[in-house]
Amino acid sequence: MPANPSYPDLTNIYNPSRQTSVINNEISIRKEENNNPNTAAWKKFENEFWLEIEKFRSEISFITCEKTIPGTPAEKSKFIWGAGSQRNQQIDCLFIRKNIAFYCGVTKRNEQITAKIEEFKRERDRVKRAGIKDYLSENHSQPDQSIEQIVFIFVSHKNLTDDMKDLLNSYDIPFLEKRHLSYLKSIHKAYGKHHRLAFNNFVKDILRAKVVAGNNIEVPAIQHKYRTLTNGNGHCYSFIVHPSEILDLCSVIHRKSNFDLDKSYQRFVEKSRLDSILSYVNSNKQFANNIILQSHEVKASNFSPATPAAESENHRLINDSTRGYKIGILKLPTFVGTMSIIDGQHRLFGYDGSNSENKHFVNVVLFDKTLGETEQMKLFMDINDTQKALNKNLKWELYENTLEASTDRFKISKFMNKLTRDSNFKLYKKMTLGIPLEEDKEKHVSLTIAGFCDELYITKPYNYNERLFNYLSSKFNNDNRKIEKVINGFLKTFEENCSDDWNLNSNGIILNGSVFRSLLIIMREVLDFWQSNGTFVENTSDLDNINLKFETVLENLYEWINNLEQYQKTKFKEDNKGGSAVKNIAIQFAEKIKDKNGQSDFAIHLRSLGGKDVELVDHLLNILNNCGETDDLEAKLSIYGLDPDVSNRKQTAEKQLKGCNAFF
Repeated sequence: MPANPSYPDLTNIYNPSRQTSVINNEISIRKEENNNPNTAAWKKFENEFWLEIEKFRSEISFITCEKTIPGTPAEKSKFIWGAGSQRNQQIDCLFIRKNIAFYCGVTKRNEQITAKIEEFKRERDRVKRAGIKDYLSENHSQPDQSIEQIVFIFVSHKNLTDDMKDLLNSYDIPFLEKRHLSYLKSIHKAYGKHHRLAFNNFVKDILRAKVVAGNNIEVPAIQHKYRTLTNGNGHCYSFIVHPSEILDLCSVIHRKSNFDLDKSYQRFVEKSRLDSILSYVNSNKQFANNIILQSHEVKASNFSPATPAAESENHRLINDSTRGYKIGILKLPTFVGTMSIIDGQHRLFGYDGSNSENKHFVNVVLFDKTLGETEQMKLFMDINDTQKALNKNLKWELYENTLEASTDRFKISKFMNKLTRDSNFKLYKKMTLGIPLEEDKEKHVSLTIAGFCDELYITKPYNYNERLFNYLSSKFNNDNRKIEKVINGFLKTFEENCSDDWNLNSNGIILNGSVFRSLLIIMREVLDFWQSNGTFVENTSDLDNINLKFETVLENLYEWINNLEQYQKTKFKEDNKGGSAVKNIAIQFAEKIKDKNGQSDFAIHLRSLGGKDVELVDHLLNILNNCGETDDLEAKLSIYGLDPDVSNRKQTAEKQLKGCNAFF
């Protein structure tokens, strides 16, 4: 007879480091299932979620699996606390990291998700009453530790409504939506083998749960008062600490392309830099500069000042109110990832896995809850702009959160941040952003968001010294949605009429930096052309199909682009470089467009600005020749010569007469 079952029990739970064959078999089966087109969407999502959680393998002591015997039906893990069908609970995914268990319920429903939330809340209460925490502590905890906390997570393959999120928050249940899964994949891709660091961001940025990291850390610290970048007073604290003591407490506010752009500013870490820093600190070298942190969990009550009357050996007061600081003991926050790194992520995270993380000290400046997200971004920009040039693409994306709403750069940044994250945008994955999309961009992409924004922002004679974005705003009543449609419609004409070149990205003509910016000038000239001939209202009445209106004007340009051989495209780009390239290319394009019947008045102002320098020189020479030769003209010719190449003429002049470049 079989032995009497022992209760409680948890089936199909394995240790990834000791039972690798079971885990690897589970991985293979789930991947194979996801490659099957007949697998339901919710099941594919559940598999993807499990596979992403499993990537934390080195941080996880246990994880549940389905029955992984090939050819047999899947059997989910069950928590059983007695005989009978009412005394067990099927579990979609449960994993344990150190002294914390994570209990995940994955919804299969496309509708009635609110009802599923209520059902999951009852499930949580039921297994808690059945003693799952005590069972896990006794059977699946780390040596000399118990399970201190179970985090119940609601996992949905659909994005949740605000009402659903409010309901989950009222039940204190963290949640993970479909859109979070792509961010989780990005975390793993960014951190690589540094699973500990990836886990911090998973807890802090996706779950947003208060997960206890471990022991309480108290450090001697100096408390300073500071005035925030807006109003009011706050405190910051200076102290030294072993990296190992704060690694689990810190996370980076990564900019996430599909959510929370307004609360984040850092890029993902670079694995190569982490590895090089790891080698550096393992050689017993240390960094002298501060790591800058902020935490909403740090309050005045976290700090205990030393006795005011205490004196040091040299008879100076430890706490001197006239100096604006206090010395005491600071209790650090206890939750995973709760301290945000403003500056120094690579210097701190480089200690992950180092043999020096318990030996070395790092210098820390920690700001309290008074320093909000916007102030953190400004401080981040100030630090990075002072130390080194901040990536221009990132600066443009951050302007939305660091400048006044009335400024033009704020408006352009806000507009582009929304546009570039829209998968319907014609340049989606065809442009380098400050913060990359979760999806990989296409190959041969050199177009940048900074270049696009610069052209929207700059004032030049060719655009009547009026910013292109302001021009578009005035034409379309400050309606950004309309401006999006105009830009997308304009781009769509090239995608459809010059598809071969469009698909080449920067290897072609259209999506090459200076050429693309010149096309934005042409877009404005088309709108002006319609305004001048009285067809603007008609041509912009249906913005969803405005590409058809652009096509009627740009036919000659399409034809020219499509007739170019690859070597001609390369030569064109080589011949049109330098500060005036954008204007000169736009003028060349305008000349081709105006040759179509009925378009002789196209871009008159732009074309009047002239093209290459040699055109102006030839024009002046013709005037002077018509007036007869002069000694002055002969002198200039003797200096500059008549070589049609500008650079050759300059070289000739420098040889003939030093300093005469000023006359050119």
